[in-house]
Amino acid sequence: MDSPLLLWMHFAPVCGTASRAREIRVHWSDPRPLRSNELPRGLPSLSGNDKQRVLIANDLFEYTCKLFKKAVQAGILATVENPKNSYFWVTEWFLQLMKTCRLFVADFHVCMLGGTRNKWTLWRISKKFSSSAYSVTSLMTTSPGASPKIRKESKSGPQAWNQHILGRCV
Repeated sequence: MDSPLLLWMHFAPVCGTASRAREIRVHWSDPRPLRSNELPRGLPSLSGNDKQRVLIANDLFEYTCKLFKKAVQAGILATVENPKNSYFWVTEWFLQLMKTCRLFVADFHVCMLGGTRNKWTLWRISKKFSSSAYSVTSLMTTSPGASPKIRKESKSGPQAWNQHILGRCV
């Protein structure tokens, strides 16, 4: 982090154990929940592989938050992403990070940035991009079927237009 060439650190900690999609069980074989709002570190009933995966993810969550804070202290732009409703956002490590760092928020459907799924993603960002012609809030966008407020399309289409905004913001 001491290099003057380091301008931005982006973090995307694993989200599989923190996914609320696990709460949508259609079939008995579907993955079961591993966390809750009350127990974001993991449910006490976990055992075996599930428990190991949660413990590893927790270590990564804690380390991500420590590195994010160090980046902020060094004046480096830091961003972290996870699904919008991930339990990562309510872990003790992230809540502590929010107490010590002023963070900005951008949430968007990944399909609007070239992804294949209509899934909400949330970014927490360490600096406001007020000097840019665009702002972090420019990322906040939904797919056409999800919201009546559709962003204006460019000649190259909505996905390319929003990729351009993402590039300009970051």
